Amino acid sequence: MTTETTERTISIMAGNPKVEALADGRIMLDSHLEAFEAALHLISETREKIGKIYIMFDHIGRFNKSFLRKDISRKGKEKPSLADCIPEIAETYRPLADRYDVMLENVEILTEEYVRAVMRKAHPSLEAPFRGVAGSMTQPLCEKECRVGEKPDEETEDILKISCKGIVAEVIELLARHGGDIHLFWEYNPVRCKPFTITGGIVLAEKIFPLDGKRITSTMIFRMRDGSTKSITT
Repeated sequence: MTTETTERTISIMAGNPKVEALADGRIMLDSHLEAFEAALHLISETREKIGKIYIMFDHIGRFNKSFLRKDISRKGKEKPSLADCIPEIAETYRPLADRYDVMLENVEILTEEYVRAVMRKAHPSLEAPFRGVAGSMTQPLCEKECRVGEKPDEETEDILKISCKGIVAEVIELLARHGGDIHLFWEYNPVRCKPFTITGGIVLAEKIFPLDGKRITSTMIFRMRDGSTKSITT
């Protein structure tokens, strides 16, 4: 009975947006709404099977300090949802969530800061090639790591590192704890979200984590020159 239930459950990563707090107080948000909506569409068709919904934020600045509402309790900050974000973020996603009848409270947040901390705690000897965890929160994310050692003609390594591929692999491992099928949704970005990086992270996760045969589906959404979008699912 338990095995059958686990096999039916789906865990979803509903996009990989990036947020930054600017010096003048404004928030710069690369929202990845196309990926978010694609995830919501799947959720609306498989509600009885959903085990966990995450949205994964890259960010500059401490996420809990800069991007969550000030009235959130300390306990709430440990497992925040989109509903806990400041209005500049939460209200960006609310119209789509309302359209698909999904509560923002049910979309939990993963941050690069959190994922890096999980990796360092589970694997204290992990290599962080370019910067430590604290440094990554105050410097532009991914620009160096995603351009070094990410060439399409290189083989995927079997070693977990605190890099873009490593973070993708760790996110998959976190999702695998909540379901038998894992669905990842991305919007193409030439620096942060490239097919080679995502595929490398998936292969790495399958090699080093005990996923027990759980199926991983990844959808990359590309914006075309005419304003339309094209989705490729692997």
